Order: sequence, then structure tokens, then C-alpha cells
Amino acid sequence: TLQEHIIGTFTQYPIKAAWAITIHKSQGLTFDRAIIDAASSFAHGQVYVALSRCKTFEGLVLSKPLSPQSVKSDSTILTFDQATEKQDLSETALNEAKKRTQSDWIMDLFDFKGIKYSLTTLLKEITPIQSHFITGTLENISSLNSNYDTEIGTVIETFRRQLETLIFNAELPEDDYNLQDRIKKGSIYITAKLEEFIYNPLKIISLECDNKEIRNSILKIWEQALKNIFEKLLLLKNNQQGFNSTKYLTTKANAALDFEVEKLRLSKNQKSSDSTQHGDLYNQLRRWRDEVAEDKNIEKYMVLAQKTMQNLVETLPQNKTDLAKVSGFGKVKVQQFGDDILDIITTYCQDNGIDTSHISIPEKRIRKSIVKGSTQELSYAMFKEGKTVAEIAQSRSLTVSTIEGHLTEYVKTGDLSVEDLMDKQKIKVIREYMLEHTTVRGSELKTALGDDFSYAEIRMVGASLNVVSVE
Repeated sequence: TLQEHIIGTFTQYPIKAAWAITIHKSQGLTFDRAIIDAASSFAHGQVYVALSRCKTFEGLVLSKPLSPQSVKSDSTILTFDQATEKQDLSETALNEAKKRTQSDWIMDLFDFKGIKYSLTTLLKEITPIQSHFITGTLENISSLNSNYDTEIGTVIETFRRQLETLIFNAELPEDDYNLQDRIKKGSIYITAKLEEFIYNPLKIISLECDNKEIRNSILKIWEQALKNIFEKLLLLKNNQQGFNSTKYLTTKANAALDFEVEKLRLSKNQKSSDSTQHGDLYNQLRRWRDEVAEDKNIEKYMVLAQKTMQNLVETLPQNKTDLAKVSGFGKVKVQQFGDDILDIITTYCQDNGIDTSHISIPEKRIRKSIVKGSTQELSYAMFKEGKTVAEIAQSRSLTVSTIEGHLTEYVKTGDLSVEDLMDKQKIKVIREYMLEHTTVRGSELKTALGDDFSYAEIRMVGASLNVVSVE
């Protein structure tokens, strides 16, 4: 017979697949049914986000009851609400707020601290690197600062004090006739001064520079100065018929965009100036310089510096003797580029009928001032007395390399010949290598020459050739 034996049982539950998600990650999602556990919320808005995920109340299930502690409040909102409740919203308070706001905008209209700061910054930044720019650049920027002080700075301080008095006595600045009349006249006067003495001269200052990094750095400061002035001019011009809050705010909001259009035009004009004497020759030399630099894969200033090109245009040398007298030219540069430069200059003079017979180029002025301090002078004096470098070093309790550094300064000025300090064969080897490898410098130059030559010897030969050899 059959007998039933129970070997196991099971109970079936109606389980449907689901998934879990944090309240934070659920933002932006919508569910038909959701089981929510928000009792332990820890941030304001968290409970709201959780409860608002479900489409209907019927589909929403709380796994735990919500207590008052579950709902967090944002202290910033509470503070704002409390402050709003205490706010005086009367007509008198509204008028006082309008007066304060209009007063602030009017004083801001005639606040020129930003312009003064940008002009001062431009002068401060360009002063230590003025040698990279054409002659007159620093002087022009310095003049702008002086012009601001004399034409605007002193006037605006007096004018602002007058405005403060008029604003204090006005019931509402926009409605006060005397204040509006002063604003009209002040806007017209200062606009004219700002354009004539600052903005127009600043726009045409040439910032051409043979060092790309330096040029870009100064251009940014120049553009910021122009932007500050341009925006101020827009605001002043729009208030020449009187101050209007709506017009002021609209102009101020659009000023930055308006300047972007102006900047494109200014940047295109920020190129080599042809206003100098023999501008065509200057541009020919610049194009030749750029081509040589690109061909040799070196910086432009290593071929011809900005001031050197200007010196060439001003002096018009006709032979290598004259060329060597031009500031910025040493023996190396004359030997490397002399023929090409002289060909450009002489051709230009012939084509333009320029008589060069009367042109006389003075000898270079030896800059003795680069020899610093009595310690170098003492080393030089002892060497001239016949002592060797080693004897000077021992006598002065200094290293040989320090004394060699002292004397190298006098090689630069021409007071000492490198042949007085070094073996002629060593000089020949170093000099020939430098002339053949003009782009090699620093430790790379030392490595190429080898251990037979010291850093000091390379510096001395470099000084005699008027080039920088090893840093």
C-alpha cells in the first residue's frame, strides 16, 4: 500500500523584484510605489525630496513614522524670514532705501580708483623690463600716470566731496535738480579729460616686444586698463543728460560685452609702429629678424632685440665698423648677421635717395656702472698690479672662482682682455665653438666643451664676445 511521508514544506510569499536607492540619488526620479525610510534624515530638504518622489499617496509607504526631529530647517532661511518680519516696509523706509541705493550708484559712477590702480600697475610692471620695448614706451606710460594725477585725480576728489554734500541735502538724488545739473556737467568734463589725456594715448602705445611671454603679460595689464577706462567712459556718456538708475544699470551690465568688440579692434592695431623715422626699414629688419629666428629655431631677441632694431634705423650704419658701434652689437653679432643687415640698410638708403656721407655713429659708451662694489674693484686693482688670480684669492681669503667672476665683469666693460686671463688656445677653442653653435648655452655648452674647460673660462670668453654663455 502507498504511505504518505512529508519530507518538507514551503510557504509562498507574493514577492516582486524591486530596488533600493538613497534619497540623495532619487532626486529627479518619480515612482508609482515607494517604501520610504526618512526618519533619520540629517539634512534640510531631505524629507521633502523623499516624500515628493511618489505619484500618489496610495503608493507611498513609510517604513518608520516621521517625527518633528526628522524635518530639518535651513538656518539661513529661518534667519531671512525673521529679518523679513522685522523689516520696515513703509513708504518712508522705501524712499530711504532708494536714496541710499541711488547715492551709492552715483558715487560709483565717479569712482576712479580702479583706473588709477590699473595705470599704476602697468607702469610698475613695465619698469623693470623696459629694455624689451622700444624707446619711449616707459616714458609714455609714465606720462599717462602723471596726466591722470594732474587732469583727473585732483579734480575728481573735489568733485566727489561736492556730490556728497548735494546727495545729503537731496530728498531723492534722481529728482534733485542741483545734483543732476552737477552730474551732467561733471560727466561732460571728465569724459573729455579721460579721452584726451588717458584713453586715446593709451590705445596707441606700442607694446611691440621681442619676448612673447613678456609681451603677453603686459598686454593683459594694458587690456585691463583700457577695459576699466572704456566702461567708465560708457557710463559717463550715458549720464551726460542726467543720472538715471535704469540706464546706469543697463549700461553697466552691457559694458563688458561692448568692450570685447572694442578689444578686437585695439588688438589688431597693437602692432609694429610705422610712425618712427624710416618705418619701412624697421619693418624690413623685423621681417628678416623673424625669418632668421624661425629658420634657426631660436627666440627673436637672440637675433635682434627690439631696441637694437630701433638703433639701426636711427643710425643707418653703412659698414661693419659702424655696425659694431651700434648698441646691441658685439663681435659675434657682427660676424653672424652683419652682411645681411648692412645689405638691407644700404639698399634702403639707395632706393630712398638717403645721403649717408654725413652720418657719424659715436663710439659705444662703456658702462662702468655694472662693476659693483669695492670688492670687485680691489680684485681688479690687485690683478693690474701683477698678481695672479690664485694669489689674489689667497690674499683676500676668497675662492678662485669668485675672483674670476670679479675680473669677468671687467672683461665685459673692455677694461680687461680675456687674453690676459686665459690660455690663448683655450680661448680659440671656446670662441670657435660658440660662434658655430650660437643656440647652445648653459650646462649644455659646458658639457659639449668638456672637463678641460671651467664654467669661469666659458663665462670669460662669452663676456669678451658680448654673449651670455653659462648661467
